[in-house]
Amino acid sequence: LELSPAARRRCTLSGADSGGIKDERLATCQHYAHVLQADYDNAELMALVLVANRMPLFMASETISKYKEVQIHGPVRLDADVVALHVPESEDDAKLQSFAKRNGIRYYTFGQALNSCTLKGL
Repeated sequence: LELSPAARRRCTLSGADSGGIKDERLATCQHYAHVLQADYDNAELMALVLVANRMPLFMASETISKYKEVQIHGPVRLDADVVALHVPESEDDAKLQSFAKRNGIRYYTFGQALNSCTLKGL
C-alpha cells in the first residue's frame, strides 16, 4: 500500500525492531539519512533509489535483507491517507477492487515477474 504525503509525515521509521532501541536510531521520512547509513546494505540502498525515482514503482520484499519498521501515528483514514494499493495478479479479486473504489484508492495489479523482482533480477 502507498501512503499519502500527509500520512508519511506522521510516520516514524527504524532500520530494526524499535522496541528498546535508542532514540537516535529512529527517523522520519524527512530525516532518515542516519538510519540509511547505519542499517541498510548496498542492495537495499540501490532498491530505495530506484523506487524513489519510480524505476520501478515498487520491488519485492525479498529485496530487504533485514527487518525494517514503520509506525503511523494518529488515525489512518483510508480515503485520505492511503493513495494506492499494489496487488499481485494472483491475489486480485472483485472485493479488493470494490474496497479501493469505495475509498478512492488507486488500484494496481502486477504480474509474477514484478512480484519476484529484486536487484539481482534487474
